[in-house]
Amino acid sequence: MKVTPLAIDMKRNESAHSVIVPALQYLGLTFAAGFALGIVRTLWLVPYVGERTAELIELPMMVLVSFVAADFVVRRRRSAGLKRRIAIGVVALLVILSAELGFVALVRNQTPADSMASRDPVAGVAYLLALLMFAAAPALLMLIRRVPESRGA
Repeated sequence: MKVTPLAIDMKRNESAHSVIVPALQYLGLTFAAGFALGIVRTLWLVPYVGERTAELIELPMMVLVSFVAADFVVRRRRSAGLKRRIAIGVVALLVILSAELGFVALVRNQTPADSMASRDPVAGVAYLLALLMFAAAPALLMLIRRVPESRGA
């Protein structure tokens, strides 16, 4: 059987589709929850506990949302292997970082370096760790489920 260039292009498109679509679904679910939590944080938490504490309260919820959204998306794609899950997380991270940097540049008129420098040092580090968890969540779910349960005790 002869493989034509069209067949190769179709295979490449299917592969890209199997990463980009779930990455955007994952991002969309997480972003929607983050938007809602951000409103709650800004309007109700910040006035009472301050910016740093409010962000530190919100971040564990966002990490949980990331894992729930990743689980929802990858369960719908049963064939998503580890490499594909890593790609889904990385693509979602790149899109959210691009959107955030664009927002900071347009609305706040800040460079990415200015934006990072203006962050609270503690909440900023926690935010970066949360972003890493966001990127890793689709793959971590697969690895967590592979760990055999302990047989004793």
